[in-house]
Amino acid sequence: MSNMNRIMDFQIIEEVIEDAVNYGLKEIIPSTMGEPLLYKNFIDIIKIVKRQNLKINLTTNGSFPRLGAEEWSRSLKLSIKNVIPFTGITRP
Repeated sequence: MSNMNRIMDFQIIEEVIEDAVNYGLKEIIPSTMGEPLLYKNFIDIIKIVKRQNLKINLTTNGSFPRLGAEEWSRSLKLSIKNVIPFTGITRP
C-alpha cells in the first residue's frame, strides 16, 4: 500500500494540533486530497478546533457523506462564519 492511501491516526492529529496551538496556531485547514468530511474522525477534529478556540477553513463538495446534511449542520453550526455556495457555474 502506498503512503497516499494511508490515514493519519487521530491521536497524532490531536497531538499536532495541541502542540501547534502553543506556537500560535490560529486556523486549521484540513486537506485530505479529497473530501475532508469522509475522514471518520472529522467530527472529533471539529471538537478540538472548538475547544482550542481555533478557526477552521473547510472546503467541501457539500455532499455531506456518512452523517448526512442534518447531522453535519449541527456539528458545524458553531464553527461556520462564511458560506460561499457554488451550486453550478453556468452563467458568465
